[in-house]
Amino acid sequence: MRILLALAAVVGLTACARDTYSVQAEFTNVANLVPNSEVKVDDVTVGRVSDVRLDGWHARLTLELGDGVRLPANAIAKIGQKSLLGAEYVELDRPSDPQGQLHGGDLIPLGRTDRYPETEELLAGLSLWLNGGGLENLRTIYTEVDKALGGREQVTRDLLDKLRTFTTSVDQQKAAIVATIDALDNLSKPLATQRDQLAQALDHVTPGVTLLNQQRTTLTSALTALTSFSDAATKVIDHTQDDLDGNLRDLQPILANLVAAGDSLPRSFDVAGTLLFPLSTFNNSFRGDFVNVYASVDLSLQAVNPLLAPLGGR
Repeated sequence: MRILLALAAVVGLTACARDTYSVQAEFTNVANLVPNSEVKVDDVTVGRVSDVRLDGWHARLTLELGDGVRLPANAIAKIGQKSLLGAEYVELDRPSDPQGQLHGGDLIPLGRTDRYPETEELLAGLSLWLNGGGLENLRTIYTEVDKALGGREQVTRDLLDKLRTFTTSVDQQKAAIVATIDALDNLSKPLATQRDQLAQALDHVTPGVTLLNQQRTTLTSALTALTSFSDAATKVIDHTQDDLDGNLRDLQPILANLVAAGDSLPRSFDVAGTLLFPLSTFNNSFRGDFVNVYASVDLSLQAVNPLLAPLGGR
């Protein structure tokens, strides 16, 4: 019965051959597809495979479509199977972004063709899964996960909540992360241009790092001694704090009196130097490399006390 239906379909397609147009499709593997196989759109037969031939490392099919079949220029082609043991056919489909219209002589390239898994492939995968493969591994995974989470349900739930919070925060900061990556990219460009200078700088730094490494014991001892000194200084300050506070309080009246003295104290130093001339008139007497002196000389022969004479005494 199936053979009669196929012959009827072939006769019908041959009768209307004058109202068809042909397109070609490339496939990496056509499996058991043969000429005169059906071409379907939305599970409706719209044409047949008129030719199957090898073109390099892939197959090229010629598809005869009815003149009323309208498909976009970027149509998709797949090889399917009617049932587990049924014949194979070519399925044409519209993409999510249809463009233009498919015309006679157009080519559907490898990038827009594929095929559904065959019955043999499904049975082989199922056999691998059932024969100690996937099921046994799945049981092991389930058992180990159950052991790991047993009694730790609340901890696991908290961990998942924190993980959700972390991923949400990262998603909210996506723009900042992208901006940071862009900034690093902009920084890497000038660094790449200055690679030789950076290499020289690292070469000069290396001896210093080596010296520090050699003196690590000494530096460690110095830091340890500084720690001991700070501990001792802290103890001294703690024990002498009251005495120091008392000394500062005793010094407070003296400092207050000095402040109250104001300009009197510096003026007293000016008067203290008036044995020859006031200190404030120093610049009037000493000018460069000579001294201005005005002196009165008493040439009398009377005995005079040189210390009292300036005061009018003898």
